[in-house]
Amino acid sequence: MTSNFSTVTALGFAAQEYSFGSSSLLDTLSDPVIGLAADRDTIIYMNAAARALFDATEVGTRTLTSIPFQTGQDALKAALARQQTSRSEAHVSYAGQLYCIEYQRCGLYDGAPFLLILRNRQAGSSGLSDDFVATVSHELRTPLTSVKGALGMALSGASGPITDQTRKLLDIAHRNVGRLMLLVNDILDLEKMSSGNMTFDMVPTDLRAVIDAACEANADFAQGYGVNVICDMPDHPAMALLDADRMHQVMTNLISNACKFSHKGGTITIVLLTQDDGSHRINVTDRGIGIPADALETIFERFNQAGSIHRNRSGSTGLGLAIVKTIIESHDGSIALSSTQDQGTTVTITLADASPSDEDK
Repeated sequence: MTSNFSTVTALGFAAQEYSFGSSSLLDTLSDPVIGLAADRDTIIYMNAAARALFDATEVGTRTLTSIPFQTGQDALKAALARQQTSRSEAHVSYAGQLYCIEYQRCGLYDGAPFLLILRNRQAGSSGLSDDFVATVSHELRTPLTSVKGALGMALSGASGPITDQTRKLLDIAHRNVGRLMLLVNDILDLEKMSSGNMTFDMVPTDLRAVIDAACEANADFAQGYGVNVICDMPDHPAMALLDADRMHQVMTNLISNACKFSHKGGTITIVLLTQDDGSHRINVTDRGIGIPADALETIFERFNQAGSIHRNRSGSTGLGLAIVKTIIESHDGSIALSSTQDQGTTVTITLADASPSDEDK
C-alpha cells in the first residue's frame, strides 16, 4: 500500500508541476485519485476511476464536501484540516462501499495541493502493476530522453546560432526536462525495489574505491556549487559485500544533496572508519542549511516535509533519500541522519565487514 501511494504521489507531483501532464498515467490506475486545491476542498483533478465513481464530468467547480459520503465526511474534513505532510489515512463509505482514503499534502509552499487515493476495502484493489511501470517507462522516460537530447543539441548551436534570450529559454526547458526525467527514474527505481525486481550483484568490494569513484564523478557538480569535497579514508582496505553500481548511486545522491544545501565556499567531508566490531561506517557531513528538527522523524519517507523545502530550493524529487535507505537496507546495512538547522547535516551509513578470514586468505 505504501509503495503504491508513494508512486501515485510522485506522479501527482509531476502532474501539478507540469500542468497535469501525467494525468494519462494516473488514468491507468484502477483506484480513484483526487487532487485538492490548497483550500482542502476544491477538486482540481480526478483520474478516470474517480470520475466514473462520482459520475463527474468537470473539476474546478466541484468540492470534496459536495460528494455525498455516507459516513466519514466530517472525520475526513477534520483530518485534512490538520495539514498532514506525511501520508495519513481516513475512512469513508460511498454507494454502499467502504473506502480507505490515503492522503498527503504535496509540499509546504503556498498553494500546495493535497492528493487523495481511495482504496475499496472490500475489493482490495491494488491499482499498480508491472504494466503500469512499463507504461511510465514507455510514455515518459523514452520521449523525455529525446526531448532533452534535442534541447542539448540546440543549446550547443548544432542547429545554428541562437540569441541570448533563446538560449535562456532553452536552458530553462533543458533543466526542467532533466528534473522530470530524474523524477521518473526515481519512481521506476522505487517500484523495482518494492516489487523485488531490482537485482543486486553483491561482491566483496573495497569501500575506498567506491567512495573515490563517486567523488571523482561528482567533482564537476560540486565545483558548480562552489563546494569542496574532502575524503578521509583509512590506509587499509575496508571490504564490504555490496553492489558497486548501487553503492555508487547512494554516494552520488548523498554528495549531490550535500552540495545543493551547502553554502558557496563550504566543505563536504566524507569519512570512512572501521569500527571496533569490524563494521565500516561512512559519514557524509556538510555545514549547510540543515533540516528542521520536526522533519527529521520522516526524513527517509517519500515526499517528506524536509523534501518539500528542498524541492523548492534545488528541484530535487523528494525521493532520493527513500531510495538510498532502501538500497542500504538491501545490503543489510543501516543509515541514520542527524542535523541542526543552519549548521549542517551528517548522514551515517554502516555496513558489515566482508574481509576474508585468515582461513580464506
